[in-house]
Amino acid sequence: QRWGNRLHRKTRERVVRNLLLVEPLQPLDPLQASESERVLRASPFISDAHITVEPVVGEKDSVDLVVLVHDKWSIDVDGEGDLSSGSVRIRERNFLGWGQAVEQQVGAVLGQPELLFSGSHQVYNIRNSRISSYASYSLSPNGDNLGFSLQRPFYSPLAKWAAGLSWGQGWSQYKVYDTEGAVLSSYPLSPASLDIWGGRSFR
Repeated sequence: QRWGNRLHRKTRERVVRNLLLVEPLQPLDPLQASESERVLRASPFISDAHITVEPVVGEKDSVDLVVLVHDKWSIDVDGEGDLSSGSVRIRERNFLGWGQAVEQQVGAVLGQPELLFSGSHQVYNIRNSRISSYASYSLSPNGDNLGFSLQRPFYSPLAKWAAGLSWGQGWSQYKVYDTEGAVLSSYPLSPASLDIWGGRSFR
């Protein structure tokens, strides 16, 4: 456990602050404070959160919010394999405490000299906008893929709008074989996809 605590980088204060629904120098709304706790617990890198209200000495119209969070263990390493293929994946769900996820996977197939690579990068909350970004790629002998998305979900019942944009692109070859297995012709394929959506909530 001590070694794990040394390897783990604590979530930075700014990342936690950007997840709060309450604003400095604004009237305190108990619902916003309780929803802030729930939003913190729902994040992929925080296990538990607790917010307490503390009076400010000498001030009658001000309070301090004390925010306590308990981080999750964020580094995962796993793999799988059988008699014909195998892969290893490493994932960091809170890279350097910045609230970003990085994942990389390497695989191999028996009889294929080329390795299979895939990876992704995700930012959970871009500049306190509640917008998350996700970029991914994959490289293999059968084809390559690249994708990117921006999403702002209904993260709380207090959220009034949500929207998203996703784009994906693939590159591969469609091959025509003869009866003996020789390639007669090859055609490049490059399918693309685009998805845009929006939503509005009403009380």
